[in-house]
Amino acid sequence: HGLRDQVFVPGRKNPLDLKPGSEELLFLQRVRDTVHNFVIGRHRRARNKAALKGELLSLPGVGPKTARLLWDAFPSVAAMAEAPIEELIAIPGLGKRKAEALIQELKKLKG
Repeated sequence: HGLRDQVFVPGRKNPLDLKPGSEELLFLQRVRDTVHNFVIGRHRRARNKAALKGELLSLPGVGPKTARLLWDAFPSVAAMAEAPIEELIAIPGLGKRKAEALIQELKKLKG
């Protein structure tokens, strides 16, 4: 026997009796799948960001505070690497020389 989706409603002991292939069930399945895909995508992005934050920490002159400030200011390593030097210098603790070196390291990291 195949598995069947069951839809439970608050205040009701038994699941709703929705026929396989009914518009209502298909709608609820689409909602479920959309939410699932959103959550999985968000989890993957968070995991990737954490991994990249770790890579940032491996760069010379980048500690936990600088890594956090970089992620607060930029959405990706590519954005950090392509940012005008003035935007990097605006980050507390990054002077011109450190920002120039960071850009070179970020470009290597970005691949």
